[in-house]
Formats: sequence, structure tokens, C-alpha cells
Amino acid sequence: MSDPAAVLEELPDPVAVVAADGTVVTANERLRRLLRADPVGHPAEDALPLVDARGQDWWACARERRGDPALHARTPETPLWLATADGDRPVLATASHARAEGGVVLVLRPDRRRAHEAAQSDLVATVANELRGPVTTIRGVASQLQALGGEASPDRRRYLLSLIGTDGERIARLLDEVVDASRIDAGGLPLALEPVDVEAVLRDLVDRRGLDGVQRMRVDAEPDLPPALADPDRLDQALASLVDNALTHGAGTVTLGVRAAGRSDILVRVADEGPGIAPADRPRVFGKFVRGHEDPRRGSGLGLYVVRGIVEAHRGRIWVEEEPSSGGAVLCLTLPIAGDARGP
Repeated sequence: MSDPAAVLEELPDPVAVVAADGTVVTANERLRRLLRADPVGHPAEDALPLVDARGQDWWACARERRGDPALHARTPETPLWLATADGDRPVLATASHARAEGGVVLVLRPDRRRAHEAAQSDLVATVANELRGPVTTIRGVASQLQALGGEASPDRRRYLLSLIGTDGERIARLLDEVVDASRIDAGGLPLALEPVDVEAVLRDLVDRRGLDGVQRMRVDAEPDLPPALADPDRLDQALASLVDNALTHGAGTVTLGVRAAGRSDILVRVADEGPGIAPADRPRVFGKFVRGHEDPRRGSGLGLYVVRGIVEAHRGRIWVEEEPSSGGAVLCLTLPIAGDARGP
């Protein structure tokens, strides 16, 4: 007799088996990858949040219209939205009665047309919104310089030019994030891998932020660490983004920790002493277009999405923890150790 779990793994689409009491009893690897979590043992309404185009809960609507979905042979393919760690995903859902389990087999197929349209719409809206501020500032400052002509004092001219430079950098950073996010969506970022001293990269970050007047940072490194196998530019980009996130959204001292994790990985922890990240929000932190609650309009919402793409391109992992002593946020990532640097 075939193993039901093995059969599900052979299917090309994300699939879950939901028992009559509404609990997910089986899920294949494709569904776990889509959710970035294992739904087994959890209520389907919590583990597989599905809503229709009007924002109504699909599970609740199904019960109201037809009673227990397990009593019906098949629900035809329906366009829905599935909440995942990467944000809401458009899917085509089909539910079939599972006689042996007494529940429902739910098949989710990516709705690629809607996904493409949604991604393009989000990207255009994000870029337009983020460009509006700096472009307005640059135009206004340029008009002032033009109106003042030679009457502007050297100090006034330097100040106005610094405003143009700051917002020009903001525009360049946004465009870089958009390009990187597009590369990640297209299949990943190209890397130039070499042995990298991660502690040195972190200390260089602290020195650079110190030149900008930021003093509330420290490095906590395990001695005699082997080098990581990484792209030095991409690693610096990812770590700088994590540091900027901690400085912006956290509080107190930002501690950059680095140590060995077993014999094959380097573990980096960026910890702050702020309010932390609520457990319910942690699965979505690295999703696309996710912004902080304190100012949801600030930033493109692509920064941590790009960081995750960089880490995963290095075959590493990234996740969120809570700092036990302060309750602040801790963003952790792993990188592979270069070659056999730790010996046999």
C-alpha cells in the first residue's frame, strides 16, 4: 500500500490534508516551502489563511454556504489569497473530500498571472511613493540655488548641496533595492565567493557608522573564527542593512555577535535593546514590501527582503529571535565556513 505522505510529495503543487476537525494532518514539502512553516498539527484557518477578493475568510465562507467542507465531494478551483511569510500570495485553490482521512485535501496552485500583476502594481506604487519625496526636495533645492544665484553664502550653498546629495543617495539606494529584488525574483543574485573575515566586516561597519556619529554599537566576536565563504560586497550590503534596521527601529546598544555554529557555519546575530518584534510578525519580517509599524510609509519595504535573498544565495539561513535579557529584536543569519578551515 502506498504511503499517503510519499504520494503527496510526488504531486507538483502545494497540498495539505485537513481532518474533519479542521486540523492540518499532512502537508507536502512544496506547501511548507510556500508557507516557510510546517502547518501540520495546526488549525487550517490559522496555518493556511485564505481570503477571497473581498477579504472574506474562505474557510468561514465555505462553512456558511455548504456546512463542513469535508461533506462535499469537490470545491471547484477558486482564486484566493494565501497569507505567507512573504506576504499575501495569489493562489488557485481546489478542495476535495478525502474519504480515508474524513477531511479535505486542499490543493493550491500559484496564480502566476495575478502574482505578476500584483508584483508589478506593488513595485510601481512603491517606487513612485518613495521617489516623490526626494525628487520634490531636489527640485525645491535646485530652484532655491537658481533663485539665489551668486547671493547664496558659502555655508548656505553647502547646506543646500548636502540636501541634494542626501536625497540623491536615497534615490540610488531605492533603485539598487529594486534591481536586487528583481534579480532575487528572477532566480537569485550572482555571487563572487571567497574566504571572508566576518569579524573584520562587522568592525568596519562599526567604524563607518562611528564616522557618521553613531556610537551605540559594539562587536562581540568569538576568538579564532575561521573565514566564511561569501561575496564580500554582498555580505557587507546585507550586514549594513541589518545594522541600519536595528539602529532605526531598535533602541539602546546594537550588538553585532559572531561565532561558530557547529563545524560548518558561522552565526551572526544583530541584537538591539528596543521593543522587539511581536511573535506574530516575525514570519513576515523578511517579506517583500514589509515596513515597520511605527512608520509604515518609511522605506521601500524591500531592504530585509533583499537581505534574505543575499543570505539564501549563500546557502545560509536567516530568522528572528528575541533577546532574552532586554526583550529587543535579534536578527540571526548563518554563512558557510570556507572550505575545511576548521580542520578534519
